[in-house]
Amino acid sequence: MSKRLSPQLQHITEDACCETHLEPIQLFCDVDQITLCSKCFQSQEHKHHMVCGIQEAAENYRKLFQEILNTSREKLEAAKSILTDEQERMGMIQEEEQNFRRMIESEYSMRLRLLNEECELNLQRERECVSDLNLREGLLNQVIKLATELEEMFQEMLQRLSHVGRENMKKLKENEARVSEQICSLQKLTTELEKKCGEGALALLKNAKYSLERSRSLLLERLEPAHITDLSLCHIRGFSSMFRVLQ
Repeated sequence: MSKRLSPQLQHITEDACCETHLEPIQLFCDVDQITLCSKCFQSQEHKHHMVCGIQEAAENYRKLFQEILNTSREKLEAAKSILTDEQERMGMIQEEEQNFRRMIESEYSMRLRLLNEECELNLQRERECVSDLNLREGLLNQVIKLATELEEMFQEMLQRLSHVGRENMKKLKENEARVSEQICSLQKLTTELEKKCGEGALALLKNAKYSLERSRSLLLERLEPAHITDLSLCHIRGFSSMFRVLQ
């Protein structure tokens, strides 16, 4: 490699000298991540290392930082979108839970009314056809049993609904906090990368590889909406079988 500096490199390094040899800094060792003068380059320590001019190394790293900066901006916008969606979902699942609760209560009232009507109809038929009090008493006991089972199913569904609603809200809030934290990290990273891309060659090369690896690791974190349980799973099947038993 030529020891003569180009005018461009002279402009970059005219105020930067090697502390060991007091020679102008011309080169950059990518292995050790340090700047070198011509005498440093000739030492055994860097003999087999990948070394290039400071300007070339700076431009290579600048391109890499710019690519990561673009990715960081895209991921930041995606994170903001997910955060908005999660906040909207919180309101939606609360409304959905209330609607589902009203539906369960309405279905319970309807089933109970049908059960009472079926009971009255059967009692009327028994009075007309049979005078056996034991038979009528058995029918009443069966109706009471079915009504009790209906009430138990109703209460179980409401308990399931409340439990699933709380779990869904917990998941959404936890994900909201996680995404908010990620947004802060991405905003900080974006600012750092914007500053890095605008720095001069020597400043940009300082801890360049470490900064790249750290930035990439932050971008590896996955962002996705919280997985919540469908409230329809709270519904208990078996209402219709009650009426078949009664009939």
